[in-house]
Formats: sequence, structure tokens, C-alpha cells
Amino acid sequence: MAKLITPMKERLSSLVNSSDMSDIKFILGENKEAVYGHQFILSINSQPFKELFTQNQDLEERYDPNLNKLIPHIYLSSVSPQVFKQMLQYCYTLQPKIILSDCLDVLNLSKVFKIKGLTGYCYQFLKKNINGTFGLSLYEKALKLGDSKLLNIIIAGMEMHSKELFSQKGIFNNLAPKTIKKILAMKNIRTTEIELFHRIIETPYKRSLKKRLITNLDTDLFGSIGMNEYQTFNFDQKNSRKKSKKNNLHSEKVIPKTKFLRERSRINKKYKTQKEIKVLLLAATKHRKYINDAIKSVASEGILRENISVVNANLESLSYEEIKDYDTIFIFSYEPFLNAVEVGNSLAKYVENGKGIVICSSDTLRLNHPRSMKGRIVSPEFLPFSPGKLFFNKKLSLGDKKFPMHPILKNVNSFNGGKDSFHIVPKVIYQNSQIIAEWSNKQPLVGLKYIRNPIPHKDGCVIILNIWPISNKVRNHDSFWDPNSDGKKLIANSINFAVNFNI
Repeated sequence: MAKLITPMKERLSSLVNSSDMSDIKFILGENKEAVYGHQFILSINSQPFKELFTQNQDLEERYDPNLNKLIPHIYLSSVSPQVFKQMLQYCYTLQPKIILSDCLDVLNLSKVFKIKGLTGYCYQFLKKNINGTFGLSLYEKALKLGDSKLLNIIIAGMEMHSKELFSQKGIFNNLAPKTIKKILAMKNIRTTEIELFHRIIETPYKRSLKKRLITNLDTDLFGSIGMNEYQTFNFDQKNSRKKSKKNNLHSEKVIPKTKFLRERSRINKKYKTQKEIKVLLLAATKHRKYINDAIKSVASEGILRENISVVNANLESLSYEEIKDYDTIFIFSYEPFLNAVEVGNSLAKYVENGKGIVICSSDTLRLNHPRSMKGRIVSPEFLPFSPGKLFFNKKLSLGDKKFPMHPILKNVNSFNGGKDSFHIVPKVIYQNSQIIAEWSNKQPLVGLKYIRNPIPHKDGCVIILNIWPISNKVRNHDSFWDPNSDGKKLIANSINFAVNFNI
């Protein structure tokens, strides 16, 4: 039996990234490298893949010269082709050829697509192969992910190799001060305090910050030579302060205050005030009352009404060229989009080019519904959470604020969804997303996802308001949200954040 299994794995391994009998094509990374897959094999390994293939009937099909036929294409510009192939290797053979430097990215991908067994495999691989230097480079990334199990593995690896690790010069130079402070707090580091002192002194940070980091060390363990170096550092710091004061007193060149004012005003021009923001209201509805109510919410915190353009997506479709000049786009639907796929693809390109959008999920992200949006924007790459079935017929309110100080929640103290409190119930919260606030039934109320871009200040963002955006002022009953609560502020804050989040 074992002799039969090995040839079967070899045969399946030959299908990894092979066009032979392929029925799905992934376009990956900035260079848009093509990787072939097989829907059946991916579906039995991953529920998100299965849902993507079976429920999203509007996958973009393009001609493939290798297969000489049309084949569905999935675009994942933020995913490395090398990492994706390692994940595929596991799906096909259960024996991935993981590269140590890619292991964290493979681990993240396994969580996004919920690949059975791959997450545990990555943990075990790291535990066996991690070394001190590599662990240090992963530690900061792991802190941002908030994966406690991963952090414990990395810390154990760093502590095991700590003696050779902290003897290397410049190892702290690329780490944030907060990360260095956490490393200094580790209990089982096998090195001397004076060694850590040298690593801190080598960093490019200001003396005042270095001194704050040094306070985390036990100076009683420095030894006589180390204590001399420590006192010399303090003495040099005091001398440098005296010299800087003398230089300021005797310097002939005086920098005018107006220079700093000009510098400051130049920087502030990047921030768009409410009166400068140009918003596209993309509404798939013929009901003018709904559109007018949405305009009032968008304009409630100072956005000028003449800067709000309205397009009825039920009657016309928009290309990227037609939307690229707007500062942000606010989207909701009550009727079907004229071309849901084109709109979704245009919005995806808009976000990839460093812009932010706000989507009201009901009915825009309703699962398998004719009013919902399609195209690339409806994918784990862009959305904080997946489409879901519509929930209503229950009065709900604002629940737990996960990030109470977030700009989207500024002055938002209450939200009454009305007797129906329309929202979707997503199946999956996607990786690298933030749930800013919840409904009182623990379902997401506000979701946020950043779409990373290698160009500075060109990251995009997608905000999902898991609400129906129209208040009950439009109707005489209380099915919609209560205008006496802070629904208008929630919408206006989201619009402002979608414009200025990159500043």
C-alpha cells in the first residue's frame, strides 16, 4: 500500500502549477505571474476556495493560449507567486517544500484560505528550523499579527540561540523601539547586560530614546568595565546638550519661525478638509428618497453637497477612468447593478491605486443575491469579511467598540438599527482585517481592511458599514435606523477616514 501512495504523490506533484486539465488560473503579485490550479483539489482542501468556486458564478473568464479555451481568472496582486506555489504543493501532496524565509507568509496564506493541516505544519516547521537571526526578523512581524502561538515559537528559538544572536552588531538597527523593549523584557535570554547595552547604543535612535531603552537593563550586572561605558554614555549625553545650547547662543544664522510655519502648512495641504472632499455616491436604486437621505448623511459633518456626485448604478456602469478622480466612493444597492462585475473590477483598481471606499453591505454584499456586487472587489484580497445572508426582524444597537478611539467612531456613542436592523451575517472574517465595532448581537458593524501597496502613501482601504444606510425618516415606521442615534456621524466619519487614512 505504501508503495502505491508514493507514486500517487509524485503524480499529484506533477500537477502543481500545471496547465494539464487545469480549470482555474491565478494572476499573482505585482508582475502578474500566472499560476494554474484545479478547482476540485483546492476545494477539498479549503472551504473558502470551495465557496469562491461554487457560489461566485461571475468569475472573470479569459482566453488561455496554453489551454486554447476560456478559463476563470482570479487576481491576487498582494500574494507572492513563490509563497502561493508552496501552499499549492501542500494541497496536492501534503508535503510542501517550504522555504524558511517564506514560512510566515505561507502560514498567513493558510489562515486566509483555511488550508486543512497547513497551519500546524508551518508551526512545526518553524519550531524545528528557526534560528536566532531569522527569529529576530520574524518577531516584529509576529507582534503585528497578534498570533500568540507563533510568538511563543519565535521567542523560544531566539532564547535558544540568544548567546550568538546578541553578539552580532547592528541586530537592533531595523527594529522599532517598542519591539526592542519587549525583547529586553524576555526572561531566558542567555547573554550579558553589557552586550545588550552595546546593541542599544548602535541603534540610529536619538540619545534620549536610547537612554529610555537602557533603563530596561539591570545596571548592577554591568561589571566594572561595563559601568564605565555606561557612565561615559551619560556624560557624553550631558556634554552634547551643553554644546548644543552654546551653539544655539552663538550661532549667527537664525532660522525664522515663518520657515516652520511654511513647512507645516505644506504638510497640512495633504490632508483634505470636509469642504474639499469630492464624493461619488454610487447607488443602485431608482428611489430618489433613498438617495437624498444618503446625501444628507454623507454631508452631515461638513462635506459640501455640490461636491457629492450621484450615479445610479442600476442604470449605468462605470469604468475606472470615470471614477479615478473622486476622493472616495460611497456604495449601496437596493436594485440590481447594471453591470455588477465591471463595477466591482473598477472599484478594485480604484483601491489598488491608493484610494479608500465605503460599502454599505445590505444589499450590496448579500450572498447569492441579484442586488449584490460582483467582480474582483468581492474577494478576500479586498473585503474585511465575506458576503453573507441578510439578517433582519430584530431590533439591535451598537455593541462592543473594539477600537473605541478609532476616527470612524469619533462622537459615535449610539446606533439604533430600528426594528429590522438590516445587516449581513458573514461566514468568514478575512485575514489582516479589523473589526472596529460590533452590533449588540456580536456581528460585525464596521469592518476595515488596508490593501498594501509598495509605493509610499498609496495603500488603499475598504470600509464596510454592515448596515442599511437609509434612516427611518424616509418611511413612517421604524424598520430603518433611528436618525436620533449617531448613524449620520458613523457614515460621515467613514467617508472622511476613507479619504485621509493615508496622511
